[in-house]
Amino acid sequence: MPDPIHNGLKEQLHQLSRQWMEQGLPTRERLETAAEHLADWKRRHAVQGIWPLRPRMITATLDDGMGHGLDLIERFAAVLGLSIHHLGLLQSPETVLRACHRMVPEFLGLTVLHPDSEDDLARIGNGLPPGTCLIAGGPAFTYDPEMAHRCAVAYRARNVAYFIDFVLNWTPLNAPTRE
Repeated sequence: MPDPIHNGLKEQLHQLSRQWMEQGLPTRERLETAAEHLADWKRRHAVQGIWPLRPRMITATLDDGMGHGLDLIERFAAVLGLSIHHLGLLQSPETVLRACHRMVPEFLGLTVLHPDSEDDLARIGNGLPPGTCLIAGGPAFTYDPEMAHRCAVAYRARNVAYFIDFVLNWTPLNAPTRE
């Protein structure tokens, strides 16, 4: 039987993502406020997320030394209930792949700023363990939308609203069996 509290969180996230996809993203400050409001709601209702068992997500950047977009993705991933392992900024493909094969996360979230990172992204996309879904975002895909396909990216998230929408509709290949 569906849990109304978990469904309440899911519905709030669904409404926000749809609104932002239709009307455009608000300011960064408003995005951060929305994430904090949802995190407070989760605490008040003692909800970990939208799944009974928390899927894992590894995050990193390949060529982004700031990680501002990744920071927002991580905030909303935590609200969704994902267990986040932040590898950090400017990570090598070898570091990312080692972490993915060690932890076998359900998701790998990458930021890619420059099209010249395609070889590194392809090495990662083609070297992931089965069941790890590569979600990538960043300006590189604006310049070359086909790069995602060539690099085995499962989903190109245009921004945090599209990321939320994708994760809300994600169905695991194998249901997570860990906390």
